[in-house]
This record gives sequence, structure tokens and C-alpha cells, in this order.
Amino acid sequence: MIKQLADSFIQEAISSPVLMNDLATMEMYIAESYTGRSLIELLQNADDAEATRFLVQAIDESTFIAANNGRVFSNDDLRSLCRSGASTKQRKSNTIGFRGIGFKSVVNYAENVHVLSGEYRFTFSRTKTAKFLPNDIKAPLIRIPHEYSETKYDKYIEQFSNQGFNTIFIFEANNNKLEQELAEFSQNCLLFLNHVSEITFNFNNKVQIIESHKRENQYGTICSITKQNDKSEWLVIKGENKSAIALKWANERIIPCSRDEAVVHSFLPTQEYLSIPMKINGDFSTDPSRTRISCDDETNSAIIFCSNIVSSLYKDIIFTGEDDIGIVSILSFLDIDPISKLRGVRVNDLINEKFLNSLRKSTDFILDKREKRYIAIQPKWLSDDDIDLIQENDDVLIIGNDVEKSISGIKQLLTRMKIVELDINTGLKFANQIVFSLKTRINLINAISNDGVYGLDKSRISLAQNAKLFDSDVGVFSIKTSLPSTILTDRFVEKILGDTEDSTKISYTLKKIGFNDKQLASIIPKQKPLFLEEISNSLSQENKVFKKKVIKKWRRVEQNVAALLETLKNTVKVEDVSEQNLGYDIKVLNKNGKESYYEVKSVNSLGDSISITNNEYSTANEYGERYYLAIVQQDDDEISVCFVRNPVKNLDLQKRVVRWEWVANSYKGEVVEGELE
Repeated sequence: MIKQLADSFIQEAISSPVLMNDLATMEMYIAESYTGRSLIELLQNADDAEATRFLVQAIDESTFIAANNGRVFSNDDLRSLCRSGASTKQRKSNTIGFRGIGFKSVVNYAENVHVLSGEYRFTFSRTKTAKFLPNDIKAPLIRIPHEYSETKYDKYIEQFSNQGFNTIFIFEANNNKLEQELAEFSQNCLLFLNHVSEITFNFNNKVQIIESHKRENQYGTICSITKQNDKSEWLVIKGENKSAIALKWANERIIPCSRDEAVVHSFLPTQEYLSIPMKINGDFSTDPSRTRISCDDETNSAIIFCSNIVSSLYKDIIFTGEDDIGIVSILSFLDIDPISKLRGVRVNDLINEKFLNSLRKSTDFILDKREKRYIAIQPKWLSDDDIDLIQENDDVLIIGNDVEKSISGIKQLLTRMKIVELDINTGLKFANQIVFSLKTRINLINAISNDGVYGLDKSRISLAQNAKLFDSDVGVFSIKTSLPSTILTDRFVEKILGDTEDSTKISYTLKKIGFNDKQLASIIPKQKPLFLEEISNSLSQENKVFKKKVIKKWRRVEQNVAALLETLKNTVKVEDVSEQNLGYDIKVLNKNGKESYYEVKSVNSLGDSISITNNEYSTANEYGERYYLAIVQQDDDEISVCFVRNPVKNLDLQKRVVRWEWVANSYKGEVVEGELE
């Protein structure tokens, strides 16, 4: 068989010299495209041969052996190995490779290649091939097989054969490129292989063994990969057509994988990185190097198969109300890059888009099953106690704080899916039929007041007039049903003023929706709580700890800090923007016309570690000396605030992967004594 193929290819070269020259040139181009991938290609071929063990060992400075215990060569295997672009494997089969050109990558470093598999023993050699060709014809390395005649490798062949390796490649190298590949080899290559579970590298008398062990659980397969003392675990969940996702696994839960690990696998890792901290695997189309994904129909189908896995998990979680393994917190990283259409769509963009579309369809399916028309996120104005009141009387499914506690990240994921909070107008419509709790009614009034600074439209005024929002001695009433003599209870007024920044806004709003002067008189004289003593003008604002008296202890911490900032002599205006996710909670306009920005951090005790999010870190970095952390300790008797200016510069921040946040374990402040009333 070997002689027959050699004679055939030699005659072909002599009769078609241009063809042979082209094949030799193409071989070099293929090898260049596969630079750095030779080990992976040999591993892939071993897996396709159903090998469970794969070994690479140097036997001297210029010779190494690759061996596997898979199926031995057939006649067809020999033919496809010799021919460029030919393969016995089909794309839709259970094999990984299918082009038949990956083996050509060894041209990068091999002068001669000896192959021993089953009954076959042959050699690829340019030197030997050139002897049979005219001088004007280039000799390719991987084309013409010659009979194997070496004896110096016999002891190694016997050694590896005795260890169960029945396919052996001997490479006579002319450089150290393979050792460079070995240094960069990722053990995660084992994750999506079908058969290989043990890899051994033996270079310079240093042995590295990489092993994978698999066990099943109710979600999929836990794949443990061990390399020396380094062990990692992944939850691998398989789908249709060889698709799969892999999620980093620790302490029986999913955790975000590192940026370097979050890549697309086309059975073996590519260089396409994901913004979502997980791996996906599928029958993706790649460029010749198998490092870049090509955006074609096959790739599109592979992404859809992976998205189906994710949407199936999502359905189960929403139906049960439990996310025992924490996958939603990983999916909450999904996002559409707004500039993708300007810079050109990438594979990561397609994956995010397909995944989110799949989750949207799953949400529609869930709504249909629950006989609900739409889904909304619980807004800040809606108390937990009132969610069931709405869901019992309307066709909305509300994702509330209780759901967020059991399904961490669900609100952020829904926001990525363009699902929004229940809006104020809808809340007012419900308040026309439902008597909400005091907390929800107060929150709604404040929400209307905050939105009404620039004027209330007629539609919202009408809804507010019909809403049962207000407490009087005769019960909860709406403006439409109240009498001119109806007066708000002291408790109701006190609660409104305790939760608002500005009593004048409340008065303005109530007047717009129909309160008369007599009714407003119960509100206007009551002033918002103020600090009872001013800060000494001699104190510098940053790196001081202020302990001050405050009347309304139930106010939010941000409100108390804002009130403190209002007492500073250089302050013109203070604005609480804590609900807008701007990277800071309070914006201050100073007398010099410049703005300062304050992020409020609550601690149990000053000196406790604090952390900032990636958004806060970026904002602090942007504003520099105009950005402050207000670190706050507040209890029943006292409030203490430590201001730290330019925390990126002045704090020892250490990056920690939770969802990217920055941690400072220490900060300093000068204590100024005072008390709370």
C-alpha cells in the first residue's frame, strides 16, 4: 500500500510538475496558518481516533515522539494523510476535525516524520522525496510516504507499544517551536474532547500529567481537570449537534471564570473571547488556523444550539423560582454592545444577541404558561407586601426582591432583555382599585414629586387624583373622593417628610393634583430635618470623620450625607442621584461653579473594609480630585462620616473577581466628636 501510493504520487509529480510545486507551496501556507497549533492538532486527531491517552515526549534535543492509544490507521486514513485537503471524517459526524489539513502543521518544525500505526510503518521526508523528482520540482514534506527503515528508534517504539500506545509519530525537529507550544498549552483543551482523558508531556526530564475525571449531576457533567497540583472543575451541559456550555464550578455552585478562560471552543479553544464569563462549544466554522470563528450559517446554527441550552436552564429557574447553582448571575453579564454596528459585528456580539433573543422567547413562553400578558421588574416604590395584590388583580408577572434573593442577578438579566420596572402611571392605575400599604403609597407620592419638578402632565395628574394614596382620620382616600375638610394624619405627613428631600416639592405636587390650602397647611410649616450644628470651618473636607446630630433617624444614609454636605460653607446645591446608577450617589455644586461627586458606603464600623464596583471605579478615575467616598457608620445614637478624596489615587485598592469590584482594606480619618439626638 505504501509503495503503491508513493509510486502513484511520484508519477503524478513528474507528469504534472506545476501541481506538485503548488502542493509544496500550499503546504507551507497551511503550516504558517497553523503556527502554534501543532500540539492541539495532534491531540484532536488522537481524540478522533477514540484515544483515551495522549503522550508527547522528547527523546533528545531534536527528536520527540507523539503517541496515542486510539484506533490504528486504515487504508483510507493513510490516503487522507498523504493528500492535501482530504479526510475520512465528515463535519456532521462525531469527530472534531474534518478538513484533513491539520496534520500539515508539523511542517513548522519537522524535517522528517515517521509514522507507526498498526501494520503501517512509513516516513515522510523531503530529502527522500527529492531523490525521485527532477531538480525543478519542489518536494513537499507530507505527500509521498516512504518505507520506514530507521532502527535507532526501535527501543522507544517498543517502550511505548508496551504502554498501550499503538499509533506513534516520531518527529525529527529543526527548532524549539513545539516546546513553546507546550509552555502555552491550556489544560482546558480536555473539556470538550470526546475521548482523551489523560495527557502526558515529558520534556527535559520534566513530566507533566493532565487528567480529566467526569461525574454526572442533575444538571450535566462535572469535569475535573488536574495538572500537577492545579485543579479546576467545570459544569459541562451538552445540547444538540455537539453544542455545549461550560461553567466554572466551585463548592457545588457556578462561579465566573477568568477573562482568559472565557473563550469560544470549536472543540478546542479558539482566540475568540466572550464578555460572559463562561465557555461555549459547538461546530463553529473557523479560519485555517482554527483560532478565529467565521460568521457563516454553520456558526449561526452552532450559536443557536448553545443558546437553546441556556434558555432551557432559564425556563426551569423561572418556573421553580430557584437558582440552586447560580447560573443567572453569569447570564446577567449578557449585553449588547451599542457600537457593534459601527465597528462591525463580532462573534461575541452574535452570541450575546442570540442568547438574549432566546431568553426573551423563553420569557414569552413562561408568561403564556402562567396566563400573564407581560413581565415587569419591581420598582423601588412598590413594597414587597403589595406585589401579590397586583398579581392577583392583573395580568402582570412581577419579578420582585424576593425573587432576586433566590435568583441572584435576575433583575440585571431582565434589564439586559429590555424588561423594565413597573412604571409610576401603572402603579397609580392600580392604586385606583387597590389600597396599597402605607410604604408603597408614600413611595408613590415621593416618586410623583421627584418626577414632577419640571411639571406634571395631565395624564399623571388625572391618575394621581383617582388613586387611593392618602391617610386621613376617616381612612385612605383619593382627591376625587375627599372632602375639603379632609386633613392628612400627622403620622402620614411625618412619614412623607421623613422620606423626602424637600417638603416644598411635596406641597407643589399635592397642590397640582388638587389639595386645597387648608389641607396643605398641615404640611407647609413642617421643615425637613436639619443637622443641629455646623461643621467647623477650620476642618478640611477630605480625610475627616464627622460625627453629627440628626433628627430623622429613619432617613436613608444617602439623605443624611446629603444633609451634611448642605451645611458645608462652599456648597450651593446638593442633589441625591443614588437611584440613577451613575457611579456616585450625590452631586454637589460648589460656589466656584465646579461639581463634586460623592459615593456613599455604609459600614458597621469605621475601619471595616469597603468595596467599589467597576462602574464606581471608572467614575472615580474619571473625576479624580472631584470624586469622594463618603464612608458612613450610622446607628440609633450617632452618624459618623469619613470622606476620602480621589480614592483611586489615595486608597490601596485590590481587584477581586465577584462581579468586578475594587476593595480597600484600610483608610484613615480624623475624628470630630459629636452626638445624634
